[in-house]
Amino acid sequence: MTDTRLLTQPHTTVEPAVVHRRHADTAFLADVHPDGTGGYVATALLPERHAYYAAHVAEANRRLDPMLLLEACRQVVIYIGHNGLGLADDTQFLMDSCELSVPADAYVQRPDGGATKLTMHVTVAAVRVGSRLRAFTSRCELSLGGVRIGSTVITSSVVSPAAYTLLRRRARGGSPPPWSDQLCPYLDGAAPPSTVGRLVPADVLLAEVRTGASETSARVLLPFDHLGLFDHRLDHVPGTLLVEAARQLGTALSPAPSAAVMTGLVGTFDTFVELDAPVHLVARPGTNHGERSVEVVQGGTVRAAINVATARASSGLPQ
Repeated sequence: MTDTRLLTQPHTTVEPAVVHRRHADTAFLADVHPDGTGGYVATALLPERHAYYAAHVAEANRRLDPMLLLEACRQVVIYIGHNGLGLADDTQFLMDSCELSVPADAYVQRPDGGATKLTMHVTVAAVRVGSRLRAFTSRCELSLGGVRIGSTVITSSVVSPAAYTLLRRRARGGSPPPWSDQLCPYLDGAAPPSTVGRLVPADVLLAEVRTGASETSARVLLPFDHLGLFDHRLDHVPGTLLVEAARQLGTALSPAPSAAVMTGLVGTFDTFVELDAPVHLVARPGTNHGERSVEVVQGGTVRAAINVATARASSGLPQ
């Protein structure tokens, strides 16, 4: 049955289709303008409550989910691609890499009550072959109420529908991929929500979490009817789902999962992760305190690498 929790929030944002979304409750971008220096100033409307992005154990995540910040930046990347760089409406955006840096206590900058405007100062660096745009990198500096709270960097390749079809068939040995709305999810064995920092069982993306001497593994759940993760039909596992799964594993391995906040993220996505084969994560300690190096493995091949850093947020707002 389709998860309909995200169909109840009022929004005053761009039309969802403009940012490759289907439902209004998954569109957060409100405004984008050139800044006069070659960059852009954008705003996103962060809802006071959200059935998915606010459904966390930790107060810091309930008030300001870093994944919501990443999604807002992903949407401004798509908008600028079409409206700033002139990409056709049917252009496919493939996230090659993403980075995020947000302090654990950034949430204290969010005022109480009502929706909050997130300001994004965006600079773009394009990669062209001749006159053809092949990829571009967008850096977003984030602020709430004039106070800087962090940054993201997203690099996206862009391809035509014909090129995308060729890439997908090549990745599958010539056969077309199935669509998410054609598959039944296998969600058995999900971890208890609180152990991965979530409140709602439907938001849990990990099962069979097993810790050994030097690494922890988990199976990734693919809830195809979840509107926060599969807002529209897809033929591959989206990168943001893989990041959320890695965040949940980092939370589970943190000293205090109930208070853990993702403060850092570096993800690289080397190839497509398919919908119709098992997906596993393998996490090992990172180089710095609170970091985990997570590999996304499918069919014995590492498809993506995601480093996540977590820290404990303070227990409340400053007096």
